[in-house]
Amino acid sequence: MPWRVQCYGLFVNFKPGDFIEVDQHFGRVSEMGLLHTEIQTQQRNLTTLPNLFLVTHAVTVIPEDKALIDATLSLGYDVSYHDVEAILKLAAEKIGLTDSFVQLTELGDFSITYRVAGFIDNTKLLLSARSNLCKQVVDSLHNAGIEIVSPTFMNQRQFRADEIFISKTRAYQERQNHRTEHSKVFDKADTAETIEKLKNKMAKLDKTIKATDDKQQRKTLQAQKVQLQTQITRLTQKLDTTEEIKSSDTVI
Repeated sequence: MPWRVQCYGLFVNFKPGDFIEVDQHFGRVSEMGLLHTEIQTQQRNLTTLPNLFLVTHAVTVIPEDKALIDATLSLGYDVSYHDVEAILKLAAEKIGLTDSFVQLTELGDFSITYRVAGFIDNTKLLLSARSNLCKQVVDSLHNAGIEIVSPTFMNQRQFRADEIFISKTRAYQERQNHRTEHSKVFDKADTAETIEKLKNKMAKLDKTIKATDDKQQRKTLQAQKVQLQTQITRLTQKLDTTEEIKSSDTVI
């Protein structure tokens, strides 16, 4: 169910840890303040976006429970699009994408542009899943004997007419495409997301404490609250003492 929260007078539909895209900026929310919102980019840089900028530009939020992964490539008209469509769809399924599909997005003068896409359930694996899809597409097409070269491909060396340009893929190498690891690029965003979840958990715990009349249960809940507060304090200190990333951008 869609949700919206009010943050410093502004209604936003994202929270720390979410992937957002606004204008030409993409990353995970690492900090939300009174005047600005900070995101951590794919290069691990911290980009500061004034809240006024967010209000005046469309903000795309990637759902945390299901994200679309896609890749595009162009192949010549000499390759049957029926074959390509089946190969690309299977490539997406091999790396664990669900509800995969293939589209022909453009008919160029010399080539057809294809888009293969599918969904992942864990957006934290977004970067590695995108990379794995590209790797699997290359391996699957090469294994099917399909070259991925420009239709105007030319080389100064002389080759036979039946020469093909396909790298050999070993079975163990293709299995690596199935591995999706959580990226350490978004370390600050990860910590900010964890703090936000702990604060929400503490808020629910406070309501439970107020609603209970059992002294023993209240004592147990108070102990849990102390543990949560300790975790929040430790993680907040971790954010404060994190080495400052020098290369950061500020949108004006």
